[in-house]
Amino acid sequence: MQIKPAVPFRPSLRHLLALSGLLLICFGPDTLGQEIKDVRVDHVSHWRVWLDFGPDHVDPVLLRQMVDELVSERGKERIEDEARTMAAAKGIDVNAAGFNWLDHVYLLWEPYLSSYSPFVPDFNNEWKLPDGDTRLTSRWIPPAAVDPDWAKPDFHEKGWVGRASPVQTGSVSEIRGRLSNSLQTATTNVQAAYYRTNFDSRAGDAYHLDVTYRGGLRVFLNGTEILARHVVVDGGEERVEGYSRAFNQEKPQDRGDEFNREVEGFALPPELMRTGGNVLAIQTIAPKLHPQALLAERKMGRGRDRDREFVIAPAHTGLVSVALSGPGTAARERPAGLQVWVTDPQHQLYERDFLPMASQPGTLRLVGPRNSIVSGILVLGSDQDVKPLAFEIEAPRGAGGVLEANALSLRGMLPRPATVEGFKSLGAHRGYSSLGNNHAVFDQLPQWRFRRFKDKGGAFFDEIGTVAPDQLTANTTQPVWVELTIPADAAPGKYQGAILVKAGSGEPVRVPVECEVIDWLLPAPAGFASDVWIEQSPYGLAQTAGVDLWSDAHFALIEQSFRQLGRSGAAVVHVPVLQFTEFGNQEDSMIRWSQDAASGELRADFSIMDRYLNLAFRYLEPRVVAFTLMQGAGGKGRGSEIMKNITTIPLVAGGTIDLASKPGLYEQVARQIHEHMKAAGKEKVMDWGMPWDFPPNPELPGRLAEVAPGVGWVRAGHCDLGTPEWVSVQSEVWPSWRNRPDGVINTLNPRRHSPFHVLEGSHPPFAFRIFPIRAARNGYTGIGRMGADYGNSWGLGNRATGAVPDFGVKNFFWLADNQVHSSQRYEILREGLQEAEAWRFLVGALSGGHLAPDLAKRVQTAMDSYIAHTAHLQAIYFGFQNPTFHDHSQGWQERSRELFTLAAEVQKLHPAQQ
Repeated sequence: MQIKPAVPFRPSLRHLLALSGLLLICFGPDTLGQEIKDVRVDHVSHWRVWLDFGPDHVDPVLLRQMVDELVSERGKERIEDEARTMAAAKGIDVNAAGFNWLDHVYLLWEPYLSSYSPFVPDFNNEWKLPDGDTRLTSRWIPPAAVDPDWAKPDFHEKGWVGRASPVQTGSVSEIRGRLSNSLQTATTNVQAAYYRTNFDSRAGDAYHLDVTYRGGLRVFLNGTEILARHVVVDGGEERVEGYSRAFNQEKPQDRGDEFNREVEGFALPPELMRTGGNVLAIQTIAPKLHPQALLAERKMGRGRDRDREFVIAPAHTGLVSVALSGPGTAARERPAGLQVWVTDPQHQLYERDFLPMASQPGTLRLVGPRNSIVSGILVLGSDQDVKPLAFEIEAPRGAGGVLEANALSLRGMLPRPATVEGFKSLGAHRGYSSLGNNHAVFDQLPQWRFRRFKDKGGAFFDEIGTVAPDQLTANTTQPVWVELTIPADAAPGKYQGAILVKAGSGEPVRVPVECEVIDWLLPAPAGFASDVWIEQSPYGLAQTAGVDLWSDAHFALIEQSFRQLGRSGAAVVHVPVLQFTEFGNQEDSMIRWSQDAASGELRADFSIMDRYLNLAFRYLEPRVVAFTLMQGAGGKGRGSEIMKNITTIPLVAGGTIDLASKPGLYEQVARQIHEHMKAAGKEKVMDWGMPWDFPPNPELPGRLAEVAPGVGWVRAGHCDLGTPEWVSVQSEVWPSWRNRPDGVINTLNPRRHSPFHVLEGSHPPFAFRIFPIRAARNGYTGIGRMGADYGNSWGLGNRATGAVPDFGVKNFFWLADNQVHSSQRYEILREGLQEAEAWRFLVGALSGGHLAPDLAKRVQTAMDSYIAHTAHLQAIYFGFQNPTFHDHSQGWQERSRELFTLAAEVQKLHPAQQ
């Protein structure tokens, strides 16, 4: 056995680092910079990060020794079955001589993680898809591994995540509360983490490194390995020294700090230092798990509080803290002068971000099919005011000629305060009728994302304006959203262009732009195969803008909102007929009524509704126009909500009339709405809404079927008790495999409870890219419900006697200066829908059985790989287990290119398939 040599020792900075973690929470990074003047690089500096994801492997040597002690005979049978299935999925002959299942035991979480895990080739029985379904990942797909040259100084960090505070296993002082417990104790499937940063030096400067980490450690300076800890070479095979235990039954609140390992005062070799820029690279490696982890897995609870019912010691690896001390400028300080660089379009930026010194600005790469819109981000930063600021576009040129001059467009992103309420307004709440029981958990996610700025007034970027910026304020960052509109008739191939940044009187900075057009024709958004349920809220817009309801100014905003929604193919429109529904209409309705004094007959005034729907149909091709005539859930539904007073409609002359007060009033209202829509030629897209799990008035569907035959019902709820015949459209809060009725629009609600995807409006944009494909892969016709512009109006005034069915995104759009602005999250979701079109196209090609075996295999592998390489975004019910991993979009563009390229190949061979 060969153990790598020990390292030089210097007095520890451990107590200083512990203090820095506490100060970071209390005062923010600027104050830290004043307190610790010799720390050049630390764990809240800017780093580039890559993670290797994979299954957590139980140590086979220890397992042989302990399996009989830890696991019952019945348990061993189950684990052996799982191990054999895993090994077979990886292509291992489980019947070969010498095969031992104890060598192939991995930590499995069911049903929540296994539902998306690429490492589990089958689902838990509760969620299993039909046999032979092409959506199943049926083979082992190796995770995307890092480039072997990753530590070299000239390595191009393409696809790496760049951000401050890259720590994956943060200490207790940094992330507190229940979220901290989840981050500390749960598996992350990270097998290796790679970090790169830059610092400058001078000849003769001395630097010392302190690192707290988990697992094994390697440190590189300018491409040369200078340090290794807990990495052992045994018989020519490398392994990481594990831990003596993995599960603490006596200390249920153990947060795992005792699993930290430290390097104290390691001196960087002076002969490897460069005058000017240096690259510090750190790798941490996961050990194999102690077999006690199997106990922790089986003790996992199944209820809302299960994150308090189990503790599992670190199955993951990563940095806890770093301090590189020595003379010079701290790496967390903004370099002098203008900086221009390119970053991932999924990267959520903050006002204080900057390009680390000696880092390369990068090339803007845009890839998409014909008739698509794809995006990137160009970032500017400076320690001084810069004005005037201007941009010039060099039109991309290639073998196919020149893309249109206006194919590239630039829009400035606008800062918004990074506050808990600011993040929650994007979707992490249940409206005013009920906040739910565990909202403190959900506060933790936005707190984690902006904790560096909580006392410093920092801002984050999500809102996308309409024009390019014309100036830059000192000590801030200004992202510029770059959009490439690829014409339907664009010649496929690669194009080269540039963006010239003209700042003040200085020389223009040229940023290269590489465009690639894939020869697949993307349908127009209105023709997308995915059903897109994103709701426009006229009441939210009026409340946020402070304009009179249904005024010309209000309709001007509504028009802008529908124009934005048309870019994603949104196809669901709501008309709340009743007062006090969940849509925030309170006393209002788009339809006003009058009543004949003698006969009691009702007459509708549709003027407001018609103006509203005319705008909707101008920019959308709605598949659903839902008229809300019922709210709530009946006795069979989850929660058994009984509605009170959600049965009234407004009268033109003032006052209301209660539809439940007299037989036949519901039928009168329904008949007039149906006849009006029929006269407008829109009756085929109309539905009634909007009960939840089951109707509080179960007789109403049958009654309205007589006056409006063929009109179905829209519902949003848990939907796991089956789908009644009267339902034609539903959004599932709690999905169930038995609930996939043919002919029903069946969308996946990205609510926090979903076992298939935890998605809130405050999540980083990458989560929005993969959501449409996850919905398609799991049998849904589309995505939703989500809100476009509810502001704080959703649920306002609703008279439900309990919780309204939630949904994860309330606001995709921002309102500023009487303009409805798009967002980074919305644009990435829109691109995810484009990828989902290719996905659904390829699923159809596979299902048709017309593809040659080789092509079919490549298609299936690409689809499996997409799921496998994004499975680190794990779906956890009531537990944000890995919020940091939503940032790790690594490899997304290659996967996108592969889907579009295969779609082009299939389309060329089978043109009728489109």
